[in-house]
Amino acid sequence: MYGTIVLFKPEKGYGFVRQANGDEDFFFHVSDFPSGIEPRVGQAVEFRIGKRKGRALALDIKLLDACVSGGVV
Repeated sequence: MYGTIVLFKPEKGYGFVRQANGDEDFFFHVSDFPSGIEPRVGQAVEFRIGKRKGRALALDIKLLDACVSGGVV
């Protein structure tokens, strides 16, 4: 599944990804990103939807524009 980061609170370590072609937002924790990558609002991502504590969330997040945003894949 593809989407865009629409909110990230670095002090809390969480944010939300908006699903492409939809209006649903999914919670994520920074630990669901590859090590050393800090999420930024507006980044395009690929992710899978999972459940934790009965709630849908984004897991296994991969940046699609890592080279443009300065990250390392």
